[in-house]
Amino acid sequence: LIIASLGSIYVTSFTIHSCATVFVANDSFAGVAVSDRIEFSNIANIKMERRESQKRERERDMIHSGRLIFEPYAFRNLLQSPKQLVIHKCSLPVVLPNSFTGLSHMEHLWIRNSTIGRLSTNSFYHLTHVNYLYFRDVTIGRIEQRAFGKMYSVDHLFMGGTMQVDSADGWLLAGSSVEEVLLEGVFGEIDEAFILDANVHVVTIRDSMLRLQSRDELTTTTSDTQIQLYPQPQTALQVTNVTMNALVPALLTYFNKVG
Repeated sequence: LIIASLGSIYVTSFTIHSCATVFVANDSFAGVAVSDRIEFSNIANIKMERRESQKRERERDMIHSGRLIFEPYAFRNLLQSPKQLVIHKCSLPVVLPNSFTGLSHMEHLWIRNSTIGRLSTNSFYHLTHVNYLYFRDVTIGRIEQRAFGKMYSVDHLFMGGTMQVDSADGWLLAGSSVEEVLLEGVFGEIDEAFILDANVHVVTIRDSMLRLQSRDELTTTTSDTQIQLYPQPQTALQVTNVTMNALVPALLTYFNKVG
């Protein structure tokens, strides 16, 4: 199924389910107003391999064979965003830059019971005025630098349930404004600088098992732009029932309160 252009329509809800292949082209939702819900459900939900040496080849194979693919700017010029965008039981080989650009003033963006090969830099670029960006029971191969960068007025970024993150770079939320980041039931590897250069009030980590990696603070991004290190705003870190391979001292310098 290829969604190329829906035209100028007003609908209460829009649902795609039980497909082997769904490709959402750029500007597919231009001129569309959705008052309640957009949902993609049961789109080729498969168990992903995690062999790092085959990751890129696997992503290419999955793209060619379909799965759920959002082209950059798929939601550009959306006239009215729904209250909820739900991705449920889907396989996404890669979430490309600007996949969700154009979405704003939403209650929830839910991704649950799904697999994601890679969250690219700027996947959620300019996502604005969203109550919850919610991942639940999701397996993610890699989260690149600034995958959650330049998001504005997001109340909660929540990863919970049973979350597997094979690898997460630093500066994940660079340039973003988020009230709370909550990691609950997350297992995997994360860079110690994951919260750096973001306006986040509270970071809560609980019931998780994390391997922290230390990086050079002058690491260059995947683009031509080097990350700028701005003074860290008032940010509190709360950790409960978390197993870490080490307590990296540099991690604590990113927070004003630790509890």
